[in-house]
Amino acid sequence: MSVTFTTRGALQKSVLRQANERLILNAVRNNPTISRSDLSRITGLSPSSISFIVNRLVRRGVLTEEKLEKYSQVGRRPTALHLATDSMLAIALEIKAGGTRLALADLSGRFLRQKLIPWNSNPQVLAQRAHAAIRSMLDQAGSSRVLGVGVGLPGSIE
Repeated sequence: MSVTFTTRGALQKSVLRQANERLILNAVRNNPTISRSDLSRITGLSPSSISFIVNRLVRRGVLTEEKLEKYSQVGRRPTALHLATDSMLAIALEIKAGGTRLALADLSGRFLRQKLIPWNSNPQVLAQRAHAAIRSMLDQAGSSRVLGVGVGLPGSIE
């Protein structure tokens, strides 16, 4: 994620909104059935900010809510938040000698589709094959639901 500053050095609202949404989505992903009050405690965001962001994510279909049945404390039962795992998708491309693998995954990381792309030592041919396979998977999944494409390559980083 890139951070964009205005001329006065403050973060742009859209960048801050995206960062807070990611913070909440990661907290929900790492803590299934988390409540809004726990989100506020974990993230450090105010309860009103949590409600505003969670409501927006629920309207977009990225989060779902469920009243907790088993609650041993006094007071109102908390509402558990869950990722709507099928709301958004990601494409993964693993390039390695002997075979390149393409996969479509939901928000939980579960693979929904996989495809092997035949290896070719010519990088241009391999890139064309990978591009065609990604394009095909985007068309099948609906490109508006795909968050992005991650590419993995073997090797060391210096």
